[in-house]
Amino acid sequence: MNLLEDLKDRLKWMDEYHLEERAERLKEIGGPGVGGLEPRYSPHFITQADTEKEKELMALQDSISKLWNEAAMCYVNGQFRACIVLFATLLEAALKYELERRNIDFPERSPLGQCIERCRKHHILPKNEHDRVNAATIKVNNYRNDVVHANIERYRPESLLGETGPEHEVKPVRDPSRYIKDGALTGDGETILLGREDLSIIYWYKAAAKNTLECTKEVLKFLYPSA
Repeated sequence: MNLLEDLKDRLKWMDEYHLEERAERLKEIGGPGVGGLEPRYSPHFITQADTEKEKELMALQDSISKLWNEAAMCYVNGQFRACIVLFATLLEAALKYELERRNIDFPERSPLGQCIERCRKHHILPKNEHDRVNAATIKVNNYRNDVVHANIERYRPESLLGETGPEHEVKPVRDPSRYIKDGALTGDGETILLGREDLSIIYWYKAAAKNTLECTKEVLKFLYPSA
């Protein structure tokens, strides 16, 4: 058997190994389309692009939907840190789209945090700091900063070294035989915890990714309620 066939067999094994948990995460996303990954809320204001401004808006509009699909697929596949970064990128694109659509000036390379503040200032987002939508934008930005700037590694390393912080998800193993092969534990991309009487599994950054997904959905629903 050649290398390519070996790799195909490896991928088939990985697909089967993770099939149930991937299906569960796809169900969590709850997209409206056949594939289950499509965004439920997204802008559709620009239908024709003749001017440079319209082209820019159409490109941002298109990116919002595509970024949702990519971020959702990362979530399904267990690539949780990538999922967080992509949802934060989507949110930044959506806020810049709203600023551009209203002809509101903002610095060319404004990061997500500055876009949030600018949108609050111009009433695109609620001004009340305790509003659910505002809280959602701040959470997405904080999760994004934790991943991009290695904040957890630098300021909360215990969350990644032996202890499990709120960013992660720990689940008991219902069927230990799935993880035990030929007398050895297998955890393809996962961490298995051995307790005195049971096994549990850590999904690193899953809780943070799930919250980022839900917060992003909350903001998109606010911006595009009839989409």
